Amino acid sequence: AHHVAEKTEREGENSRQMTDDLDDEGRIVYANNAACTSMGYTGEELLAMKKGYISKDLVKWTEDFHRHKFYIHGMFIFGYPKKTNDLTIIPLKERVKRFQYFIKKAKIDTVQVLITIPLPGTELRERLQKENRLYPLNKIGWEYYDGQYPLFQPDDSISPEEIQQAVHRLMGKFYHFENFWKLVNNILFHFPRIVFFAALTIIFGKIKYVTNAFKLWYRKYFRNYSIRFGGHIVVKNWNKNFKKDTFIDKLQQAKSEVLKKYNFVK
Repeated sequence: AHHVAEKTEREGENSRQMTDDLDDEGRIVYANNAACTSMGYTGEELLAMKKGYISKDLVKWTEDFHRHKFYIHGMFIFGYPKKTNDLTIIPLKERVKRFQYFIKKAKIDTVQVLITIPLPGTELRERLQKENRLYPLNKIGWEYYDGQYPLFQPDDSISPEEIQQAVHRLMGKFYHFENFWKLVNNILFHFPRIVFFAALTIIFGKIKYVTNAFKLWYRKYFRNYSIRFGGHIVVKNWNKNFKKDTFIDKLQQAKSEVLKKYNFVK
């Protein structure tokens, strides 16, 4: 009855919003139309955001969804500012390593790493404004609020440039050019190995074996690598356009203005 009530409530949501629910044994008890082929979750810096779950939970959920033939798109928020001085700041290099380890451990199909965005009306933006850490809009405007740019002064001795570079490293590592060679190998070797021999069953009228073989090859050897190589092109073009932008100059001006108001702990 509990899950039926949840389903009734959820059906009133926008159908484009992906909604799902698993029981304790990993069985899907509800999934709306937007969740029929892929699942996504947001893996923020969980302790700072007090989300109530940890990375081990996300790994288990990923395994459960993969078992049900879902694709997983992981969206990660990087550089979330701590709320109190009691929280230990993990060194930036170690934080990047932990992100990379989790992505590999969970076997996520596609990823997107975003820099924390202090959106209007959120507790985060209000807190950063009180702490005088938010970069002024007359220096860094709304056009930069897309998750690719630092928008406030980070914790302690970490610089905004380092936060942005860390995100670029994470995205560049995942969407690497080597995905192209993996894609070529999977087309030239695994496609004939899996699909070609299944095609021989056509003479016996067993079309479903060919269909199943193609689905297996597509899921295991083609889909993710083709997207990741496409992601490599997107990341490469973004970096090219970033070098032409004047954001770095704007960031320096914004930092100077903010640092006059806020006394950071070094």
